[in-house]
Amino acid sequence: MVSYFSKKVKHAYKCYKKGLPRKKVYAVVEKGDKFVVLQGRTGATYKYNLAGGGVEKRESVEKAIKRECIEELNMKVEFVRSLGVIQDKSKWTYKGEEFFVDDHMEIVLVKFLDYGKNKSFGLKGEFTKQDVPIEVEKEEMINNVYEFVQGGIII
Repeated sequence: MVSYFSKKVKHAYKCYKKGLPRKKVYAVVEKGDKFVVLQGRTGATYKYNLAGGGVEKRESVEKAIKRECIEELNMKVEFVRSLGVIQDKSKWTYKGEEFFVDDHMEIVLVKFLDYGKNKSFGLKGEFTKQDVPIEVEKEEMINNVYEFVQGGIII
């Protein structure tokens, strides 16, 4: 069975060879007066991460973020609006070849609607036990998430 990370590397390599950016989408999840973030690993550059990931072929940003929120947070969400796009580069190695791929990361505001089937936060194989969804105040999120601190996204 091919690992989750192996699939990501292969996709990045295909984008690199075709000269295409990787399209990604990340959710700013508003839940009442708080925001849901993923608590990052100890020693990480930023304290929190946003849930999200790659936009699949023929998938809209709205559908992609709804899918990612179910997969990563077990949350049903409503798309509110785009907050902006961050362009970055990521470094990869595939079959001994190092390469860089342009990443186009759309950051979107979504509103929490309900939990998925198990009525609690649900993590699938993408994360370790260190990646824990938590609720934080707006200022805490803005001061500790890459997309706000370095990416210039404003909410």
